[in-house]
Amino acid sequence: MSERNEEMFVRRVSKTSLIPAKEYQRDLNQGTILKIRGNFELLRFRPITCSRRKDGSLYIIDGQTRFEAVKNMKNIEMVPVIIHGDLSLPEEAGLFVALNSDGVKVGRFFVFRAKKVSGDTTALYIQSVLDESGLTLVKSAKKGRQVAAIEKIESIQEGLTQEEFKAIMTMVAKLCKDRPVSRRLLAGIASLKRDKDFNITDFRVQSKILKAGIDKIEESIDEVCLKLKNAGEKTCGIGIARAL
Repeated sequence: MSERNEEMFVRRVSKTSLIPAKEYQRDLNQGTILKIRGNFELLRFRPITCSRRKDGSLYIIDGQTRFEAVKNMKNIEMVPVIIHGDLSLPEEAGLFVALNSDGVKVGRFFVFRAKKVSGDTTALYIQSVLDESGLTLVKSAKKGRQVAAIEKIESIQEGLTQEEFKAIMTMVAKLCKDRPVSRRLLAGIASLKRDKDFNITDFRVQSKILKAGIDKIEESIDEVCLKLKNAGEKTCGIGIARAL
């Protein structure tokens, strides 16, 4: 945060004054909401982290699930909040990432989305390459050229030049034009990227992968994973190599 963002205070406010910041929030988990509601104790209620925007509105940065749990509880009117003043939207999203990156409850898809809103240059770069290659990042991949395993995309991108990364993502888009991009395929590519004896950045190797086709490649990955009883990146990489 910049030096101007030093204003922060804790108080109780009316729950009706809180607004979820939809630009970077995760999807709600109804099971978790019901669990919080069923075991609610005000003394154990962690303050909701908010941003007071220029119009005075309080937008929820962290604590959306807690808010939803008490929103319709008639016996609860006031809730504790931590209010940050004078934050820009990218700074809000950056704080959301910082508060949630070390936990296990926020999926990588939502962390990546928040990184984009915060102005993270790597996240914005990865998104631009996905757009150019024709791949669509989604929470759950169900259609052709949809990809959900953003952590594998990030692993593939790391250490590659812009040209190399674009070439690989374009290959993936061509390979999976009629089906979702599987996590195992991306895991295998991430492994082969680190294999000195298998230069997946070479267009000739990429041509062989495209010629083999996604059916043969995924069948080979499945066979190797089953044989070795392991579905790690290295195993998936062996599956791709054996298909060529």
